[in-house]
Amino acid sequence: MMRQENRLKNLIASDPRAARFWRHRDEPHYSFWTREYLTSPATIFTAIVAILVLIGFIMVFSASSIANEMARNDNLDAWTEFKSQLVFIVIATIIAAFLIHTHGTFWTSNTALLVLWIILVAMLVACFAFKSINGAQRWIRLFGMSLQPSEFAKVLLILICARLMGDWNNGLLSTKRLLVMTVIFVLIPFAIIAAQRDLGTLLIIALSLYCILILAEVRVSILIVLAVVAAALVIGLILSQSYRSSRIEMWLAPNLETYGLGQQIVHSEFAIASGGFWGVGLGNSTQKYAYLPEPHNDFIFAIIAEEFGFVGATFVILLFLGLGWCGYRMARSLREYDLVSSFAVSGLVLCILWQTFVNIASVTRLMPLTGRPLPFISAGGSSIMACMIMMGVIVAIMRDAEQSVIEGHISSNKWRRPSLRVVEGGASQKTGRSPEFSSE
Repeated sequence: MMRQENRLKNLIASDPRAARFWRHRDEPHYSFWTREYLTSPATIFTAIVAILVLIGFIMVFSASSIANEMARNDNLDAWTEFKSQLVFIVIATIIAAFLIHTHGTFWTSNTALLVLWIILVAMLVACFAFKSINGAQRWIRLFGMSLQPSEFAKVLLILICARLMGDWNNGLLSTKRLLVMTVIFVLIPFAIIAAQRDLGTLLIIALSLYCILILAEVRVSILIVLAVVAAALVIGLILSQSYRSSRIEMWLAPNLETYGLGQQIVHSEFAIASGGFWGVGLGNSTQKYAYLPEPHNDFIFAIIAEEFGFVGATFVILLFLGLGWCGYRMARSLREYDLVSSFAVSGLVLCILWQTFVNIASVTRLMPLTGRPLPFISAGGSSIMACMIMMGVIVAIMRDAEQSVIEGHISSNKWRRPSLRVVEGGASQKTGRSPEFSSE
């Protein structure tokens, strides 16, 4: 008994997280007012998301105010966009609150992933039954509302990839079976989304899944081959549609058509330049006066830069970097217990960051336009709900891991980082893993 107590003291002294969990081991859930809870990565992650949603709510109101005024002059509902965003934020918040209080490992279980995959594929296929918008069939429109299933495909495909790579690393899945399941559960939705002409979503999903492969320590030669094949496919998809080629031409020389195809990029740059350091003030943007298309959606970051200047734009970027830092902390700690959960958190956080980068890079002309919304901020029901689902699953997975540590009463094996050992067939085995932290 004395030896066990000494080992426990040494463990607590060497690992602050063990001490934090041990102090609250008898509590079914953490008390909200403890310093450990308030400073945990999951709590900070949730707080940053709440701030981003609040910023988005205010900016959607500001960016759509001119359109609202025009609607009032035409005897239409002047607050349609504002009311719609409010409804979607409330629905998304309720969904996230529900997910947070569920078992996080349930969303990476085989049963849940299979059922959700069937529903997703059915929704993606159902999009072709509705009338196309600008040549794209990405939406399901019912009862006056539209839903974009490809937004939710990002969440599910990341969870599926996390499960496959986690089981493969744990030696529970052979390389041959891994390839077969990848073709069925990943490439089939990819093909349907490509048929919907949604290259931006495909790019974000592909980058997120590629990062999971890197974290899973897949061979460098395989990663290089996948990168070359993916690049060739992207180039082929770009050349197959004239409007995509036009976007690249306008990206390289937008001033050739200031009021044509290059209008979006040119007026986005005007908005950012007009903001200066401090901005022109909330509601005082001029580019939202029908100069900049979709100011409340794809180009909302340009309106933020115009109304709040360099300071406001930097603050928003720092908030997203804070999400990345919290995600890194959570994924790193989860890797010690369950690779599936660690890969899932990593992939979901990276998906948010990649979409943020693509949106801001498009608005600032660092890359061609892709039409991707800014996470948590841009108007759009499917986007805000998909992002809040990501947040709910991430926090739920983290709560599961922390509660498992408390109920396990701290075992030294549970805190030892698992080591990867490559075995024949491409998979690997773990040493130092604790059975209490299996992915099921």
